[in-house]
Amino acid sequence: MHSIMNMHIADINFALRCMRPISVHEPDAAYRQFMESGQRTSAAEVTLDIELNGLPGIPGMPVVFDGQSWSLSSDGKNYFFSSQSPASAVPFWAAKIGPGFRNGTIYCSKQAITEK
Repeated sequence: MHSIMNMHIADINFALRCMRPISVHEPDAAYRQFMESGQRTSAAEVTLDIELNGLPGIPGMPVVFDGQSWSLSSDGKNYFFSSQSPASAVPFWAAKIGPGFRNGTIYCSKQAITEK
């Protein structure tokens, strides 16, 4: 498993990793303050695996929140986030977060990553 990056938000460390080496596109300036080159001690640790084999289907799942750029659904056990531009029919990314919010999977569209 390749470590991709760590993001530190509100004393939560998000460790992103992937089975294949990838490069993440330069984040928007608003997100750069959260990027970490190493890992630091946090009140909570969340491990997120990046998956490159397409986005999961969540049609018919109860919607918890539906905003202009992202939505949240749940199957009663896991939560599913998706980020979508109004200009695109395909989500930019989606994430499945397990119970306890300690681990999950981020599913990236081809626009979100570059394989090395």
